[in-house]
Amino acid sequence: MRVARVGKGRGGRRRVRGRRGWPAARMREARTRAGTVGDGACAAGLGPGGKGPLNDSLSVASSPTAGDPPSPPMDLSAVQAALSDKSYSTIAPLCDDLLLQAASRGSTTDEWPYAVHLLSHLYVNDLNSARFFWKSLPQEVKDARPELAAVWRIGQCLWNREYAGVYTAAQGFEWGPELADFITAFLERYRQRIFQLLTKAYSTISIADVAHFMGMSEDDATNYAVQNGWSLDAATKMLTVKKPKAQTNQKLDASKLQRLTECSNAIYKTPSAEPGLTGTGTLRIYIPVEVEPCSETHRCTRNLALGAIGSFLC
Repeated sequence: MRVARVGKGRGGRRRVRGRRGWPAARMREARTRAGTVGDGACAAGLGPGGKGPLNDSLSVASSPTAGDPPSPPMDLSAVQAALSDKSYSTIAPLCDDLLLQAASRGSTTDEWPYAVHLLSHLYVNDLNSARFFWKSLPQEVKDARPELAAVWRIGQCLWNREYAGVYTAAQGFEWGPELADFITAFLERYRQRIFQLLTKAYSTISIADVAHFMGMSEDDATNYAVQNGWSLDAATKMLTVKKPKAQTNQKLDASKLQRLTECSNAIYKTPSAEPGLTGTGTLRIYIPVEVEPCSETHRCTRNLALGAIGSFLC
């Protein structure tokens, strides 16, 4: 024992304190109690004298023993079926649900299709979910899967709006058989979305710009635009955008007809002269409030005092 300090205690007694300030008598007592516990008792996790557990928390193993049942494997048949059927829009919610179920059941995720899961969010243009999924992955998972990192490079280009970089990242990696068709479908869907944005944003655009946004050569971009109704000016190398026709569906219901009737009655005016075909500036409208549809005996007459009288059936 290393003596740290020698001093006088109460009553003039000399008291020796150890390294932690304990009196020597207490330290000897502690060593005596500890000596009663053999190596076998310590290995068994027993306290002084071999009585009771040393620490309840130490009695629980932190890792499963050889006798514990293995974690159940994940059922990825639904994901494989969606890939085979090319139902790519359904993969993102399907993978999200399966991953939550795996976490609740304690299933292993060693065989989880991380690249497919990440690409499914990019396919439906859900960039926020793609970013959150990427950030939630451990670093060792990202480093051990080159396809996953390649898919994330596509996501980075989408987030930064690097249109040409999307095609470069997608076409510059040799994809496996599980992702090759998925990447092709993603690029086609992405081109269609970009083409729709160009249609809304431009009235005329150069061939070079279309090729840049579409990730094509100028000839392929020109053919793609012409096939979708755009016109080409070969002299200026400009493309004229064909705007889609605005579709307006006009529906006439009873409430609108009632409002028209009330407004018509409100602007009724009595003519100052005999109403006839040569009236000027006088409007006479006869529209009943309650209209029976398609009644042969019921007629609505509009008298327009601008030189004409018209009558029609309801």
